Amino acid sequence: MKIIQKENNSGKVIDIIWYLGLVVAFVLLGIYWKEYVEISSLLKNLETIFPKIALIIITLFIFKIFIKLSLPVLKKAVSYRFKSDEWKVIKKIYVNFVWFLALLVILSGVFGDISSLGISLSLIGAGIALALQQAILSFAAWFLILIKHPYK
Repeated sequence: MKIIQKENNSGKVIDIIWYLGLVVAFVLLGIYWKEYVEISSLLKNLETIFPKIALIIITLFIFKIFIKLSLPVLKKAVSYRFKSDEWKVIKKIYVNFVWFLALLVILSGVFGDISSLGISLSLIGAGIALALQQAILSFAAWFLILIKHPYK
């Protein structure tokens, strides 16, 4: 029981840190606007800026709620096949993948067309993949061993 309670408390702390980070981001954005953008131009551009900020906030909360709702379902689906240590790895991979999708949704909503960003990310990814071939191959082999359990 103590372990479960500790996990719940750490989850609450992480949520509080996440919300504080969101507040800090808005404060920093406000400081940036105050110093680098004139108030008159800010009021003129507020009609275009406000919907983008609202889109970012709504997207973050929707994806956070999606993760909270889908993790128990995913855990139930894979619990019969994987051990608890393996579940932690799968959970991290899943959560990071969902946040990456959230980032793509935010970027497409804020910038409209993200085709140039996609091309840049593809080139950067190809360069990283070429440089880290052995590490990626080792990770893929580890993941295959984790799933198939060939060594018992």
